[in-house]
Amino acid sequence: MNTPQNLVDAVNRIKPRVILVLDTNVIMKFPWLDRLGIGASGPFLLVVPILVDGELRKLRKDKDERTRKKALRAHWVTSKLYKQGNPPNPPTGIELGNDRWLITVSAPASASFNVLEDEQARSDKGKVDAALLRMTAAYTQDFPDVSTLFVTEENDLRRIADITDGLSACKLSELRSSGTFENISREIGPSRLPDVDEAVAALLDPDNERQVRIAMTLEELRSERDDLIARGSGGLTYDGNRYPFRWKFPYKNLSVYNWLSNDIPDNAYVVMSLENVDFMGADERLTEDVRRYVCSMLEDANESNDLQSPLTKFRISMNWHTEMGSTRGGALYGGPLSEIQKQRLTPEEAEKIDNLRIRHDRHVQSLFDGSAESVGREYREAFQLSEADNELWGYGPYEYNEHYWDLETSLIEFLDEALGAWSIGETREAEYTHTPFPSLEDDEEASADDEEEVGEETE
Repeated sequence: MNTPQNLVDAVNRIKPRVILVLDTNVIMKFPWLDRLGIGASGPFLLVVPILVDGELRKLRKDKDERTRKKALRAHWVTSKLYKQGNPPNPPTGIELGNDRWLITVSAPASASFNVLEDEQARSDKGKVDAALLRMTAAYTQDFPDVSTLFVTEENDLRRIADITDGLSACKLSELRSSGTFENISREIGPSRLPDVDEAVAALLDPDNERQVRIAMTLEELRSERDDLIARGSGGLTYDGNRYPFRWKFPYKNLSVYNWLSNDIPDNAYVVMSLENVDFMGADERLTEDVRRYVCSMLEDANESNDLQSPLTKFRISMNWHTEMGSTRGGALYGGPLSEIQKQRLTPEEAEKIDNLRIRHDRHVQSLFDGSAESVGREYREAFQLSEADNELWGYGPYEYNEHYWDLETSLIEFLDEALGAWSIGETREAEYTHTPFPSLEDDEEASADDEEEVGEETE
């Protein structure tokens, strides 16, 4: 058996219906694992490999600002979930509620590489992918009565899992479909782990990589009931050829929600239909994988809320800063003191803190509802009142991303995020690396054609 003992113990104790192995990109896209949308009854065991957690830590210092922010958010959210694993919760899985359990594990060691990859993410992405596939293969083999599903946003990696080992893999949005769980492979056949390191190296051969470049212009943004409809044009460059296209993308209009409440929908699961991209007669000259990069670019823009109106993006940024603490200097945010908190204070201290919080919330509310006469002044007052609250509790300066934030740093970060909305007439560009190799369906069709040709020759 190649599965780590703590996972074996967790499976024996929880008896999950499905083991979900989560890739780094999935956690960065939707780190609230306790609220993961799953279209089937559980229980479910969510596995976060230690190497994925290590990769997430590295990405917090990535050069790309958007990647860095998503990694920071994911690390902050998952750290709170990991803290639930303290006693009295058992070490073999953290109960998240809603029939979901969370566990971190090491990857099965490879014959070619030492166990260092179990402790931290390697710089070579291929070896991280190989380790994730080894984990999925090990669990599929060691738990024949439990379904194992690898969840990743990488199209190529899902295809590798299917082609090389017959493993079950899906992307995050597919977890919501009950059909995803009806066709999960329960065994991989061979009694030993396949050499997925060599398979990944062969299929992700850098010599086979192709660059996909996309330039996309937003031309129209209109509301329709509770949705927004974005439309525009663009061009996709692949293998030296440029293919113009038109696109339309419907998604949720978040301006109708109160950003101080908990009824805001999750944007991570929005999936754009390929039917909404028109390559004007050139569709057949591009594979579905290549065309889908257009959808991915728009899905990413929606997830980062860049396709919302500037005012909505402003409110979203304010909500983020309120939750993460940037406007409060590190103090515990939220309304009047609880009775338990009051027990730690004198009546005078409790009254002073309550007054500070009432004033603080008034400034924050003005930023949310648009009534603030001066954004800078209201933000400054909220930050300074939070710092005063913080000092009364005996806390130090607010620390985030391994450095202390002062008012200027916090305000600049807030405004940069708030002004990131995609404006009408603006063109955005993206570049993707595509590794073309035949899908399982292509292989089957080729085999069928070969068999027909052989049959004809025999006749």
